[in-house]
Amino acid sequence: KGQVPVMNPLQGSTIVCWGTNPMLTYSTSASNSPTQYNWSIQPYNGTILIPQSANCGIYFPNTDGTYTVTCFASNGAGPSAPVSIVVTVFERPNVTFSGNMGFCQGSSTNLSASPTISSGSSTLFYSWAPPTGLNTTSGPAVVANPSVTTNYTVSVVNGLCQYTVPLTVSVFMLPNFSVSGNTLICENDISNLVASGNLSGTSTLFYNRGPAYGLNTTTGASVSATPSVSTVYTVSVNDGT
Repeated sequence: KGQVPVMNPLQGSTIVCWGTNPMLTYSTSASNSPTQYNWSIQPYNGTILIPQSANCGIYFPNTDGTYTVTCFASNGAGPSAPVSIVVTVFERPNVTFSGNMGFCQGSSTNLSASPTISSGSSTLFYSWAPPTGLNTTSGPAVVANPSVTTNYTVSVVNGLCQYTVPLTVSVFMLPNFSVSGNTLICENDISNLVASGNLSGTSTLFYNRGPAYGLNTTTGASVSATPSVSTVYTVSVNDGT
């Protein structure tokens, strides 16, 4: 009558990061001239391609889970004993960010990484790099205050599945400016005050003065001041960011 097949171990990945390669290939072989192989997966919520061949493809669900992949071979003498491997699947997180991606030099911004994961897993680990200008390199939220525009990466780890995304924090340089004009005048006289500034990479600066008392305007680089009493004015300059 002959002998039933004797299975060799199954070959294939035992740890899966879903999203990097959703279909994985598994293979095996057996002695005594098998004529057919039979693959199965438990719990059965995956998809098996070519389940009666020595090689098969398996699509695992996009959720955290543990699955048992089993195969047995058969010939005219009957079926072999089954062999199995355990496959652990980790869902690949998707990450979005909240917080201002730009701020003026000398300030800071609060950034938060918000992962989307359907598995309900609460064990996620975060890594921010480089550490320059960050108050911490771990956890979902950081305070960033680099002195110059900096490209960061954030890695979110779920089990052995890692998702790394880039983000850029832009630092806007403060404009340099000075004010010229008479700061000492007689009553009813007029002082023309001119603010001049410069900022590398931009030619558009916006001016705002206060208080409005005694000024012909509160905007623009040049104003006429006719206060009736000594007055302290302030000038704010920005580049529109």
